[in-house]
Amino acid sequence: MADLRETLERELKLSTGERFAMPDLGGEAIATRVFVSTYHDTPEHRLARSGLTLRYRVENGRGRWQLKLPRGDARLELEADGSARTADGECFSRVVRGGGWDNNSVNLRSASRGSGRPFTRSNSVGFRVARTLTR
Repeated sequence: MADLRETLERELKLSTGERFAMPDLGGEAIATRVFVSTYHDTPEHRLARSGLTLRYRVENGRGRWQLKLPRGDARLELEADGSARTADGECFSRVVRGGGWDNNSVNLRSASRGSGRPFTRSNSVGFRVARTLTR
C-alpha cells in the first residue's frame, strides 16, 4: 500500500490520590475533533480476543482504515486511506441499500446491497416507512 502509516502506541494508566487537583498548565486550547469510528470483528469476537482492533474512522469527510496489532508492551497501529478507489479521481458507483416496491422479498430487505450511480432513479431502489400498530 502506498499510503500506509505506522505508529507504535504505548498506553500508560495512572491514578492519583483523592485530593489531587490538576494544575493550570497554561497554553492554548486545541480545536475540537469530531469523528465517527466503526469497529469490526467476527461474531465470535476473534479479533478482540487476540488483542487486535480493526476500525474505520471518518473525520472531516476523510475515511481511514486502522488496524492495531499487539507488539510486546505496546500496540502497532497501521493506518491506510479509506477513500473510494477511483481511476480518474471521481467515484461514480455507490452502495445502494435495500430495495424498492417492485423487488422480491429477498432484495427488499434493508440488508440487501447493490450498486448504482448517484443520479440513478429506479423502482428497485427506495425506502420504506414502518410504524408499530396499536390495537
